[in-house]
Amino acid sequence: MTALAILLRHIEFVLACAGGSAGIVTTDGNDIQIDEEVSSFLAEDVVRGTIRAILARGSGLLVESHLLWQPYLDWEIRLGDLARVHEAFTDRLSIPHSSKHSRRIN
Repeated sequence: MTALAILLRHIEFVLACAGGSAGIVTTDGNDIQIDEEVSSFLAEDVVRGTIRAILARGSGLLVESHLLWQPYLDWEIRLGDLARVHEAFTDRLSIPHSSKHSRRIN
């Protein structure tokens, strides 16, 4: 398993567990029991900090970093706080990244 796959699974797991209440969460086809203690621990700020730490670990993945950032950006958009969404996009733009599909303009 690549570093990208591990980091992405970690982000998806955190977001799945942060879905709200305790119960069964399905991620990657696996059912995971989330108890009340974990659910209450994963407040928005904790989730945000955890995901940002994961994103920092993946900052060297120049071509693939968008795959890590997109679930986080989608989560911030779903929360609906425009200031946080703007901050997330600004943070994303400050991280060096590249694209295989970008073309050089002369």
